[in-house]
Amino acid sequence: MAPGTQVEPVPPKKPKVWPWVVIGLVILLFGGCVSMCSSIGSSIDKDKKGSSSSTGSFGRTADVLPPTTSKSMFTPAQDNAIAKAESYLGYTAFSKQGLIKQLEYDKFSAADATFAVEHIEATGGVDWNEQAVKKAKSYLNYTSFSEEGLVNQLEYDGFTSSQAQYGAGKAYGG
Repeated sequence: MAPGTQVEPVPPKKPKVWPWVVIGLVILLFGGCVSMCSSIGSSIDKDKKGSSSSTGSFGRTADVLPPTTSKSMFTPAQDNAIAKAESYLGYTAFSKQGLIKQLEYDKFSAADATFAVEHIEATGGVDWNEQAVKKAKSYLNYTSFSEEGLVNQLEYDGFTSSQAQYGAGKAYGG
């Protein structure tokens, strides 16, 4: 450097947020692909076997009715919403409200989405406390949370306060 030349101070680097956004989008896209592939696989298996049930990755048997069946007590939209909700619960955790919102995002009406989730709940097909535990463990697998922060995140996802506390406590080993 020449004498008398001043050097401008370098501003401190800001933490980069975009890698976390990209990772989040990749996770969401991967989840959607898994859902679509499992739905296609289930349809192919049903067509080959002529079966009306499939077993999810957690060992639950979900009645999946073809949309054209006349034996169902429900509308085709309700049958499809139930099948879609069971499919989601087979590979990832949801709160009751989160699952209803996801079904609405999938273009099911609010009434059909709510009906499907409440039907699964009424038939013993879901334990929301266990869903909170799975969701909490899922979060801890890819990022760090304080227990209180994890409770807040679970509540943000639509779990009740007691479900969120239960899930975070169990995920923390309690």
